[in-house]
Amino acid sequence: MSMAPFSRFWGAARERPPWEDGPLIYSLLREWDGNGPHQLLIGAASTSGNHASQSTGGHGEPSVADLVQRVLNALKRLVHKNDDKRRIELYRVALRVPIFRCADELLDTLRRQDVVGPKDVRPHARWLIKVAAHREPLLLGVALLGLAGTKEDVLDLQVIGKHNDFSPLVVLAIKNLLGE
Repeated sequence: MSMAPFSRFWGAARERPPWEDGPLIYSLLREWDGNGPHQLLIGAASTSGNHASQSTGGHGEPSVADLVQRVLNALKRLVHKNDDKRRIELYRVALRVPIFRCADELLDTLRRQDVVGPKDVRPHARWLIKVAAHREPLLLGVALLGLAGTKEDVLDLQVIGKHNDFSPLVVLAIKNLLGE
């Protein structure tokens, strides 16, 4: 006998969001005084589910333009329909994209298009920095906040900037927000 009628009644099994894989980096940074290494933070900051962030786009690897398009498509789908399925999709895309390598082109592409604007992106950027348990989604949130955030986001960015792995992108994001 098929279980299909019951799955409609009870609902489909909920997919576990990838940000539940570990501690939230923002929370760890907020509690960290910045002195000495934080072992749990080091593990969370360096775990992204891939090692592509070290690559240079060699044979068989997607180009920066392809990676940017993947992020942009996932972001557009989330803006169009703000739900857990699309949040999970954006997060998973971010896990596979080396944000440091792609940030400039991603932000330039977002500036040039007119489908999603800063007000559309801002809540998702804020969400990413608060829930990220992995390095690349956190960095995506930082990069997006640099484009779409407001001066109210500077304090959250400063918390993230306490860690050397994140501070270069945080500095750029804050400069963008403050118009420097």
